[in-house]
Amino acid sequence: MGKSGENVGVCMLYKDALQFFRKNRFKDYYTPRYDYNIFKVLPTAYNILGLTLKNRENLFSINKAKKLFEERNCCEAQYVILFVIDSLGIKQLEYSSLLKKLVSEGSYLLLSSVFPTITPTAITSIDTGLPPEKHGIAGGKVYIPEIGNLVDLLKLSTPAYKETDVLYKVGVDVKKFLLEPNIFDLTANSEEIVSVKLAERHIARTGLSHLIVDTLERSKGYYFLIDGFSLISQILEKYSENKVLIEFYSGYIDLLIHEYGPTSNEVVFALRHFDLLFEWLAKRVDPAIASKTCIMVFADHGQVALDPNKQIVFSKDDIEETKDWFIVPPGSSGRVLHFYPKPEYKDVLIDWLSEHLSQYGDVFEFSEIKDAYFPRLKNEKIFKNRFGDVVLLLKEGADIVIEREYEAELIELEREFKGHHGSATLDELAVPLVFSKLSNFKK
Repeated sequence: MGKSGENVGVCMLYKDALQFFRKNRFKDYYTPRYDYNIFKVLPTAYNILGLTLKNRENLFSINKAKKLFEERNCCEAQYVILFVIDSLGIKQLEYSSLLKKLVSEGSYLLLSSVFPTITPTAITSIDTGLPPEKHGIAGGKVYIPEIGNLVDLLKLSTPAYKETDVLYKVGVDVKKFLLEPNIFDLTANSEEIVSVKLAERHIARTGLSHLIVDTLERSKGYYFLIDGFSLISQILEKYSENKVLIEFYSGYIDLLIHEYGPTSNEVVFALRHFDLLFEWLAKRVDPAIASKTCIMVFADHGQVALDPNKQIVFSKDDIEETKDWFIVPPGSSGRVLHFYPKPEYKDVLIDWLSEHLSQYGDVFEFSEIKDAYFPRLKNEKIFKNRFGDVVLLLKEGADIVIEREYEAELIELEREFKGHHGSATLDELAVPLVFSKLSNFKK
C-alpha cells in the first residue's frame, strides 16, 4: 500500500483506505485486515535485527512491504525504534510535515488495527504479535470468568476499585489472562538484542504493562516527551555495540483527541511538537548510529469525531430494569458495549437493546460477527465468555454513557469527549505505518 507522489495528503490516504478496507455485511462497519495489521509490526522489527519469531507473522511475508523497506535501506538497520503514537490515524498525518513528507515519498504502509479498536486489546496485539482471539484480551472493560468479575484491563482493576493494579497487588496472576505469551517473553533469552519498552511514567510498570512486558526491568518510564526522546538517545549510545529495539509508547495524541477532537488545534500543535522532537533526536544521535537506525511510526488505532447529538445513555433506570438479566453488568470498549446475559434472558435482552439503545448503533450476537471480526478463533468458549454473547457497536459519530453509582463520585470535572474509539469505522481501524532511517529525519 505504499504510494509515491508529491501531493499525498489526507485525501489520498483516505482514498487508499477506502480501497484497502471494505464495508462488510454489517452495513456501517468495516472488517479488520489481518494481512497488513498492527500485530505484525513488532515481529517485523525483530526480523530486521535478524531474529525470526516462531509462530509470529511479520510484514515481510508480503513482497511489496519488504521491497519498500529494502528500498529505504531499513532492512540493514542495527537499531530499530518503534514509535507507537496512540490514536495517530490517517487524518492526523496531515498535521505532521515530517511524516507527511515521508508518506509523499512512499515510505509508508497502510495498516489495519484490530477489533475492538481499544488500547488494551490493540497494544496487546502489538506486543504479542497476535490478533485478539489468539491472545485473549477481548476488550477494555470485559468479563474475566477466572475471577468472576469485570476487569479494566488497562488498569488491572475491578469496577468497584478504581486504583490501578488492584488485582496485581492482591496476588492475582494477571499473566494468566493471556492465552499466548508476549513477544518480550519469547525474546527473553536473546542476548544479542537489547529490548526496551518506554512509556509515560504514570503507566510504565503498571496496569497493562504486567501483561505485555516479561520483566519490569525492561520497562522504563519517562516524565514528558523531551525526557522520553532523550532516553532514546542515551539507550542508543549506551548499547551502540549491540542490536537494539526500543518500543516507545505515547498516549499524548490520544488524550488530546478525546478532549479536543481529532482535528483540533491542540492535536495540530502536538504533532508539530513531535516533528521537532524527531528532528532533534536525529541531530543529537551520533551520525554513525543514526544511519543504522530504522524508525517506524504507527498507532494502535485511530479515533472518530463524536457528534453530541448522537449520544446514547444507558441510564441507572435502564440498569435497574435489566439487572436480573445479566451474569455481570455490561462491559465496555469505548464505543462498544459487551453484554453477558443469562441464557434464559438473551432473546429478551436483544429485543430490549434493539428498542432502547440502537438508535445510533447495532446489536449483534457473538455468533453473528465472530467469523468477520475474529477469523482465527480457536478457543471460542474462552473468548466469547470474555467478549460477551451480545454486543452493541456504535456507528460513525455516536457515543454511549453508562451511568454507574461508583463512577459518579469519582468525576472531578465534567468534560464530554470530542473523539473516541472502540468500534469498527474507517477512522478507528485505519492507521499509517511510516518508516525511514533516523538520519533522514534531520533533512
